[in-house]
Amino acid sequence: MNIENEKNVEIKVAGIGKTGNNTLNEIIKAVEADFVAVSEKQENLDLSESGTKILMTKDFEEKMKKALENTDMLFILAETDETENVKISTAAAKIAQSLEILTVSIIAAPSAEEFEKIGKTELKQFSDIVVTVPSEKISEEIEKIFARDIKLIVDIIREKGIVNLDFADVNSMLKGGGTAVIAYGTATGENKENVVEKALNEILSKNSIKNARRILMNIVAGPEIGLTELTKITEILEKELETEKSCIVWAYATEPEEGRLSITLIATDFSNE
Repeated sequence: MNIENEKNVEIKVAGIGKTGNNTLNEIIKAVEADFVAVSEKQENLDLSESGTKILMTKDFEEKMKKALENTDMLFILAETDETENVKISTAAAKIAQSLEILTVSIIAAPSAEEFEKIGKTELKQFSDIVVTVPSEKISEEIEKIFARDIKLIVDIIREKGIVNLDFADVNSMLKGGGTAVIAYGTATGENKENVVEKALNEILSKNSIKNARRILMNIVAGPEIGLTELTKITEILEKELETEKSCIVWAYATEPEEGRLSITLIATDFSNE
């Protein structure tokens, strides 16, 4: 894959079912991508602002292949509250895999165990990474989480900073990664070391990444954060990891506001799977 300009990376977001369709409306103005709404029910599609709408019929595969032409990266969003959503997501991921598209599935489910019962194994077979969002949250919050996670990943590819990651970097880190965790931490303050520790603690206290062999990270910080602090972030993460063969790649951009640090990471390729 040879993409000269990251702005030309073709990213599509497929929303499956009611929650997936609603999420597209949430992010359609915030993320530079093309959107595909898919549902068994016409009423869900009628409420979608997506440019492409596909009703689940016998010609689904043909329509989906056409919608995914010339696509480099695909996000699939669904909630398991509707019985067929995981099956539809798996069918979409299978088509994407046949077209050699980097595919990220983000699925809201009551629990990881419940998701396993209703088809996570099949979805993982055709997705490069699968992220599970606990769905005990109300629907509006799930849609915001979906939107946030997609924007975080797209920004790594699209936005330019001091240290950049291109699509080839993202592709190599996520391709065939299996289960993934998307985590983020933010902190503010005058003491640079404290800000770093607070932001990392927000990530590490909520997420287990110790068995991850690949970590893709994006750092956005005020102008006072320098190489010393960036090195410390990587060192703390390396100590957290239990696998000898782990890889951390990162991007770094500055923002005007001093005393602020945001860290986003995607941990995948877990050794205990």
